[in-house]
Amino acid sequence: MLLVVFASIGILQFETVPEANIKSADDALWWAIVTITTVGYGDRYPVTSEGRLLAAGLMVFGVALFGTFSGFVASWFVRGKSDQDDIELTLLRQDISDLRRELARRVDSERL
Repeated sequence: MLLVVFASIGILQFETVPEANIKSADDALWWAIVTITTVGYGDRYPVTSEGRLLAAGLMVFGVALFGTFSGFVASWFVRGKSDQDDIELTLLRQDISDLRRELARRVDSERL
């Protein structure tokens, strides 16, 4: 959120030329949200070099932000599966141990 707010303020400072199409705080906020999500409708865009540089940085940050979030969600799903596998493995080891004890007991009882 802070990045969107600061990018909105920054683009308003850079886009002061007459041909700029980002002229109000509403336009700047809309442009920042659309840019960080990499949707890029094209209805608002920077025309100055400084504004374009800010836009490029915001796009890169947006891709990194959503990539990081996607990785976090994916690791959460993988970790959940791993935890379940660990529980199943522990139960399986316990069953094998019980079977070995039972087998040893039966073998010992048959020898007598």
